[in-house]
Amino acid sequence: MDKKLFSFIDEMLESIQNGVTNDELLFKLRTARQSLVVLEERYAAGQNAIARSDIDQDTLDSLRELGYIE
Repeated sequence: MDKKLFSFIDEMLESIQNGVTNDELLFKLRTARQSLVVLEERYAAGQNAIARSDIDQDTLDSLRELGYIE
């Protein structure tokens, strides 16, 4: 997962939000977009923590293969 994916999802939600007039749906879309920001921040923090840690190369390779790190 990378920043492009978060941006892509946000753009999709925003395009839907721009076409919605129902207040309840607008609230749900805004909430989803706000939640996406939190997820992106947590993802970035996790990536930074992994980068700063002392993990052996085999483990890093495994994490990369599983998609946990880039």
